[in-house]
Amino acid sequence: MKLSTIFVDKYYKGLHSFCYKEYDFECEFDRVFNLWNDPVYIRQYLKENISYLQDGFYGGITLEKAIIEVRRDISFMYSEILRATSNIGKNNNEDLESLFKPFENKEPSGKDHQRVKYKLEKWEYKKSKIRLYAIRLSKDTFIITGGAIKLVQFTKDHKDTLKEEKKINSARTWLRTNEFLFEDNLKEYYEGE
Repeated sequence: MKLSTIFVDKYYKGLHSFCYKEYDFECEFDRVFNLWNDPVYIRQYLKENISYLQDGFYGGITLEKAIIEVRRDISFMYSEILRATSNIGKNNNEDLESLFKPFENKEPSGKDHQRVKYKLEKWEYKKSKIRLYAIRLSKDTFIITGGAIKLVQFTKDHKDTLKEEKKINSARTWLRTNEFLFEDNLKEYYEGE
């Protein structure tokens, strides 16, 4: 595993990303958004998982409607990340802290080394299908571990979301083992490369 900066300030607060050997050390943030922005990939993925769209958590959505919703979610999510990262350190409610929520819905927020997710809230349709997963290192410092098109209510119920849960757990262990506690540790890491 390696780390990469995405959108950070001079103190390394902001958005970072894991880079996994499995994906030739491509930054996970870039890898996920590149996949999600490929209309052929989105159509194929949703087509292969059509049973989840029609019978499960989303209750009978058509393939075409799902494609439109997913593409819209992706675009909006990316623009919200840009907006939030431009507000790092401004002490307002439009920063990264406002986007990422605990991975487990009942877990309190704001803990260091916390597993978190970003899903769109208050959207024109009730359930966003896009999730971006990260570790909250400290206030306004998040490290992306991956992302998924979530087609089930519970992470354990689909192989792709289950894989993302394993990645986020592995990433948190890696951070703790390598004593990444604060942004200063990130600065040391990047300057030592």
